[in-house]
Amino acid sequence: MKRRITVRFPADRDNDYYFRVYNWADELWGPIITDGLGTLGDIDRVRDLFWIDVSKPRDLPAVLRIIKKTLHKHGFDGDYVIEK
Repeated sequence: MKRRITVRFPADRDNDYYFRVYNWADELWGPIITDGLGTLGDIDRVRDLFWIDVSKPRDLPAVLRIIKKTLHKHGFDGDYVIEK
């Protein structure tokens, strides 16, 4: 059964901030899609909300690690909420 992870960002930021969100979401394509861990929301429409559907419950910890690592890499330390 698929599990959805939602990542929420502040809704009151400038376009540069949301371009960083787009770049972060785009970086998830390789480790999530290519490795068969799940599916992603529409990257081209990402703003303050983005979701990832994890294919298998056992992959949830790996996907969460990828999300947190890439969020840190793109400078979103603490500027988001992850909902499982």
